[in-house]
Amino acid sequence: MAPVLRLASSDVDLAAHTETFPGVDLIAAGRQVILPPSLHPSGTTYGWMVDAVPARLPGDLVDAFRRTPICRGSFPWVPPGSGYLDAARTGVIERLAAAATPGNRWRALTAAALRYRDLGLTVDDALADLLPAAPIAPDFTEGEARRTVESVWR
Repeated sequence: MAPVLRLASSDVDLAAHTETFPGVDLIAAGRQVILPPSLHPSGTTYGWMVDAVPARLPGDLVDAFRRTPICRGSFPWVPPGSGYLDAARTGVIERLAAAATPGNRWRALTAAALRYRDLGLTVDDALADLLPAAPIAPDFTEGEARRTVESVWR
């Protein structure tokens, strides 16, 4: 199981993973966690930590997990009219359709939404493009798909 760092609060946008600390997951407000009685791969079950008080993340770790700001809505490195953004959007939608298999629907949609966010697109762009392509099924409803996409921008 990957080590988990818990945050009391943070004023910066932090990533859940970083190359600096491979295998470490950063758990912060709005992130999903595994709760009892979930089964660990070792065969034991997860338990609650009682009376645990999250500590402030030290500054050097904040810097390691800090998200790199991206330029929202403008791509100065892409020549005007190059079609890069349209091609990227099409590619994300195609990958979503191919990867959204039973048991992988949430992961595929989350990856697509993350790519949209990284491209500087808005949550509204993602909802408009990805929900029609989302793998809606009895075990993954349209409401769950919408919440999944929206959670990437929180």
